[in-house]
Amino acid sequence: MWQIIRYFLIFCVLIVLASVAFGAPMYIKGENNTSIQTDGTAYGAVPFVCNGQPFESDIPLPNFQGCHSEDISFGPGGLDAKLMTVFYDWQDLPANMPKQAKEATFIQKPDGELYRLKNTDFLTSARLQKYFEDGIGRGRVTLGSHNLHLNDFSVRNVQSYGNTFCVTHYLKFPFMGAMGWCQGDHMIGGEIGYHEGALSFSRAAILAQSHAYDQNFKIAQGKLLHAETKVALKVDKHGYQYWGFAVPAQKVGQLGAYLFKVYFNGRVLVNELPSLPTIMEM
Repeated sequence: MWQIIRYFLIFCVLIVLASVAFGAPMYIKGENNTSIQTDGTAYGAVPFVCNGQPFESDIPLPNFQGCHSEDISFGPGGLDAKLMTVFYDWQDLPANMPKQAKEATFIQKPDGELYRLKNTDFLTSARLQKYFEDGIGRGRVTLGSHNLHLNDFSVRNVQSYGNTFCVTHYLKFPFMGAMGWCQGDHMIGGEIGYHEGALSFSRAAILAQSHAYDQNFKIAQGKLLHAETKVALKVDKHGYQYWGFAVPAQKVGQLGAYLFKVYFNGRVLVNELPSLPTIMEM
């Protein structure tokens, strides 16, 4: 009898280890740790309203403070789903810190099914931005402010597999490829590149740095890319796309900064400015 119990316990341990090793969602008290489908007819369902539309939550939402709702592409057909963040009650924070509401995230699929997302890392984690920056070549250098934000250069699409949701970012020009993440997964995946004829971040930086050397511009630290450098990918008034690099001058006086504009055909234009421009001004 004891030998049977022993083998059973060993089998259970192996199942748990296999689940962790292969990234399978772990279950606690019969619920998965990714998402829960809400049931408006279930006992204890809590009603709430978002953008004038009624919904039902599977958890209490005391001191309801409102919500933020956005449409998001869902599934192969790209129909709109609703992604909602509900704000309620207050987090337990030290007394010297400002109050901050608790949050619950829901997604309503195009067919009307409503799920509460217990895990939202696949949508919100900074690791998504880092993966994107690494993929386009920007992540290997320390820079100041920039406008290279994943959500501005991609179209998001959400898919679901049972109670598990995934997101795919389909990248926009000049980038190409797709990247994404699923609830319960340990790694982000995807391939990122540049369209043919597009100028990469790395190539643009090389062209700007070479131009600075050739023209003997006195830029701070003697190099283009450092913690004070601002970077922007923009389109000029004629519709031509360019990379902008704003760099402080070595000795700030009447001349405070240089703005390098590197166009996709390799042309480099330089503006001398009294101070570093904002991203919008670049």
